[in-house]
Amino acid sequence: MIDSVIYYFKWTLYYLHEYRFTIMLVMFFSFFIFYVFFIKKLEIFIKGKNKKLEELEKTNKEYQESLEYYESITQKYKDKIKAYEQDIQTLVQEKPKPNLQANYEKGKIYEYKIKLYYESLGYRVFPNGYINGKRDGGVDLIAYKGSEVRLIQTKCYKNPPRQHLLRLFVGDCTLHIKKNMKFLKNKDIYKDFITSCEDIDYGVSEFLKENPEEINYQIRRFANE
Repeated sequence: MIDSVIYYFKWTLYYLHEYRFTIMLVMFFSFFIFYVFFIKKLEIFIKGKNKKLEELEKTNKEYQESLEYYESITQKYKDKIKAYEQDIQTLVQEKPKPNLQANYEKGKIYEYKIKLYYESLGYRVFPNGYINGKRDGGVDLIAYKGSEVRLIQTKCYKNPPRQHLLRLFVGDCTLHIKKNMKFLKNKDIYKDFITSCEDIDYGVSEFLKENPEEINYQIRRFANE
């Protein structure tokens, strides 16, 4: 038994010595193939993960900057926002006026109700129209939550809005995005056009069919409207 083991051991040493270059070459190519098909793929996988992590960190940083921006303007105009809410409450309690002033006040109240509606959905809402007045750029409210930013225009109309108002709003949103690209980069931006009129103008209907992703047209009515 021992003799057989010694015999095979000697032959093993012989073949290892005789074919050492062949064995080394096979081992080299085996390692090379292992490196190419496993280690290299592992390196690519790790690089891809690191790149995604860097992109995620960049996105998170941009989100935090955006959040800080909206928080800062909310803090900056906190007195005006408080006055805005008090002003709306006063309008709600007053008796309606049968004139153009009444329509203007009704529109302000409707806008405030839309603000409350979005806040009930978990959004932080900045009353851009009230704060900036005629310099609001056609955006009444700005709602933000997570990576979402919603540019909102409200129309408390008895008659259905016409197509040109939607086109104008899309243009205003485009300018707003361009001016605030630093804070809106990599955000999911939505354009919400909201009206109280339940009827839809034919031109508006056609525009929405042709541009389904361009604008989010909503009809929202509240009590006592």
